Amino acid sequence: MVKMGQLEKGSPASYRSDTLFPRVAAVVQALLAEKKLVAPLEVFLRLGYVNSAQVQDWRCRRIPYLERVIGCNLSKISRVLQILQGYARELGLTATTTSYQSYGRGPCAELQFSKTGHPNLEKVWRRCFRAAPRADAAGSPPPPLEPPPASRS
Repeated sequence: MVKMGQLEKGSPASYRSDTLFPRVAAVVQALLAEKKLVAPLEVFLRLGYVNSAQVQDWRCRRIPYLERVIGCNLSKISRVLQILQGYARELGLTATTTSYQSYGRGPCAELQFSKTGHPNLEKVWRRCFRAAPRADAAGSPPPPLEPPPASRS
């Protein structure tokens, strides 16, 4: 097994050689097929590192930050996030940022993923990836309609 720090960060070999890569890649492919969107939170749910009840508690602010209930250590969390970003870049997915707001009683507040709340780390958690639309895709919008011919009366 090659550890993430041993190879050039972001190179395909650095994340593809990780033992977690096949599982993360399978989740990414399933999410793209189902939703056309891949969010780190959804990847961790599908991998079984966090469950929906824990996410619900976090969204209702009963848990101060999501890392607290994720069922793996910080090193594995970092590896999954690095694999996700590298694989998304390799697939040519478009990165977007998602806002995670609390709900329930009281005013809405931005939810925190990490214990430290470091802006760069929070940004990584909020980064979602979408499949870039293709011009020849079956789901592309139909061509514009031509105006109807003028009637002769």
